[in-house]
Amino acid sequence: MIRIEMVNKNVSQMEMAAKVFARAFQQEGINRYVYDFSNEKIEALLEKHIFEDLIFNMKNNGYSLLVALQDDEVVGAALIKKHMEEKKPLINKVKEVLRKIRISLPLVVHMKIRNTIKLAKGVSLTNKLESNHIILSALAVFPEHQGKGIGKLLLAEVHRISNDSGAPGTYLYTADEKNKRLYERLKYKLIENKAAGELTIHHMYRTN
Repeated sequence: MIRIEMVNKNVSQMEMAAKVFARAFQQEGINRYVYDFSNEKIEALLEKHIFEDLIFNMKNNGYSLLVALQDDEVVGAALIKKHMEEKKPLINKVKEVLRKIRISLPLVVHMKIRNTIKLAKGVSLTNKLESNHIILSALAVFPEHQGKGIGKLLLAEVHRISNDSGAPGTYLYTADEKNKRLYERLKYKLIENKAAGELTIHHMYRTN
């Protein structure tokens, strides 16, 4: 029996979610384009990086973490945020950039720098969406538990939260054709395709 929960301050669940993201991302198109997963050390480094990012973003940037639990084990996770137009003080922006650099340094040797630069252009929309929509930043299921409908359960909860919050819709992007077809079946519409080197980034939006 799978149940979906919102994580509040459960550090253990955050750690397990970071493990799920780090493992699943090795099969995901964008992350494979950016990281060299041939070194077995990268999974642990990526897990640590994601965990630190989760702690910071949930505390400071309004992110929420959903987990799929099977017998209290996290087998899937989704990270969401309500997009708001906000102006942060310059000092806060500088601190955040420095923080990202600090936690990313151990990963730099495993990154494909040219691909990372190409990707930066592909993940930004040409035209901004209206404020207050929900951003689905990440969705992952442990490879051993994929194909069991866990991703759809997480998405159903994301959509419920999006509706209940009064948001106009939910936004995401993907470079995986399989995922794109899944999102289309769940009423996401393609709003823009952008090239990022050899990848095509599909920007998608689901209206509530």
